[in-house]
Amino acid sequence: MSQFHVDPEAVIIERRKKEGQFNLKSKDKHWGEVIAEKLIETTPNPKDGIYTCAAGITPSGMVHFGNFREIMTNWPVVEALKARGKKARLIFSWDDYDRFRKVPTNVPENYSQYLGLPVSQIPSPENPNETYAEHFKKALEDVIQKMGIEIEFKHQGELYPTGQYADLISKALNQKDKIADILWAFMSEKSQSQKGSLEKYKTNFWPGTVYSSFTGKDNTEILEFDGKYGITYRCLDSNKTETIDIRKQAQLKLGWKIDWPMRWAFEGVNFEPGGKDHSTYGGSYDVASVIAREIFDIEPPFYQAYGFINIKGNEGKMSSSKGNALTPSELLEVYELPILKWVYTRSMPKKEFDLAFDSDLIRLYDEYDRTVAKIDTIDQSKANGLKLAIQGIDKDRLENPASFRQLTGWAQIVDWDEQKLTKLFQEQDLNYNQESIHLRLENAKNWMEQYNQEELLELLQEPNQEYISQMTQERKQRVTEIKNFLQENQDLKIDDINHKMYEIPKDGNENIELEEKKSRQKDFFQDIYMLLLNQERGPRLSTFLWALDRKQVIKLLNV
Repeated sequence: MSQFHVDPEAVIIERRKKEGQFNLKSKDKHWGEVIAEKLIETTPNPKDGIYTCAAGITPSGMVHFGNFREIMTNWPVVEALKARGKKARLIFSWDDYDRFRKVPTNVPENYSQYLGLPVSQIPSPENPNETYAEHFKKALEDVIQKMGIEIEFKHQGELYPTGQYADLISKALNQKDKIADILWAFMSEKSQSQKGSLEKYKTNFWPGTVYSSFTGKDNTEILEFDGKYGITYRCLDSNKTETIDIRKQAQLKLGWKIDWPMRWAFEGVNFEPGGKDHSTYGGSYDVASVIAREIFDIEPPFYQAYGFINIKGNEGKMSSSKGNALTPSELLEVYELPILKWVYTRSMPKKEFDLAFDSDLIRLYDEYDRTVAKIDTIDQSKANGLKLAIQGIDKDRLENPASFRQLTGWAQIVDWDEQKLTKLFQEQDLNYNQESIHLRLENAKNWMEQYNQEELLELLQEPNQEYISQMTQERKQRVTEIKNFLQENQDLKIDDINHKMYEIPKDGNENIELEEKKSRQKDFFQDIYMLLLNQERGPRLSTFLWALDRKQVIKLLNV
């Protein structure tokens, strides 16, 4: 049995050499522009005159924030190609013709009955009118539409059965021994020993698996290939044998490391990023690259590895039944759309970064607002990346945006009422952009209620009798004075309340010692917080008292 010789070390050395010669960093260009110019230089004549950038995932479970980085590593490159007058497209392959391998978290355990079926042919766990794959695909596709990213979705569960890949699959089947040699060369010694010997491995190896016509599952063995399109297989569950024509009964699914380069050839892919799991030297990309050249006669696409993303803040929620992963739609619940784009595209692809769900989220909003305000003075590379994130947004919308920090604090006071909040800002001479108030208010509310509950303000419904019983008569008198002031003056401004709050602790004595005055003020403010919130601290009191429901405040301050 002849053997095709491949030197994995030589493949790795060549890849390291290419990566060493390519530098993504530039003061004048965003990294997406650097990649785009490299593609134009190395591939001046792409298939059909269109540069194809590709991404993909198997919808076997929730598509999470980490998967989303693959799209957001492609998008700046596509936009940069278009900006340079080139035709470009971003395709996203839903690998829903992959087998259902295991039952993920949040899917009923009885779904084990579907193991071995294509995920495109499994019923949805929630909606009887859609498939399992559609259930998980829809959430991501809706987010992509909201973000205004143009993507061609390729559904392998639809494409494979049409027989469009038949010629390329036949090519792989005719060179199965050569593919086996390539895969064997990249295996670890442990994997090789588990398979016995190269000869044994090649004897049993086929580059794909057939889905049975009798059960729909992939528990089958290929018996014979006629060298063109005919395959004879045995269904191991039913013990039935069948011969199929893969142009008409396209039931053969190539293995991942063969399927990937096959679709590079079919689609004419020029660029595709990948996570660490595919990017290790000697890993999936290196294997697929050799198969691309040796089996499908194409050069593999330009490849860019990207780093993992971590979640920072509220790990308790992250490690819930969702398996410590958030969907892109859940990100948009707290991240304003251009900020989410900016977060994903501002870092170099290989750099890991955190998605903040703790107090760093406030700092992130602040940083974004400051960067937008000085966009004309920052490095061109950073400016170009930011311009990409905010493209399509009206310039007026970007001016004087509502502070996310103030939204999270003050909006609670007015029970998330946008009109009252706007009036509150105006009372403070903060004439924030109204659209930014509208858009960010929901983000702030979601963040506080879902991820920062310990900071939520909850006004008492009944007077705090336990605390009242411990108050001195002197302190009760001060509370009564502010209560009467609020009750007798309906059209107060915040400054009026603020002035009164600092006058009351003096007890009419303007010559009171400074330290004594501070002590009384501290006690007085603490009394108000305890009576309203049953906590010793809270938001700025004058603003709080101005914005709260006056009747409820008077009720709670009745000591």
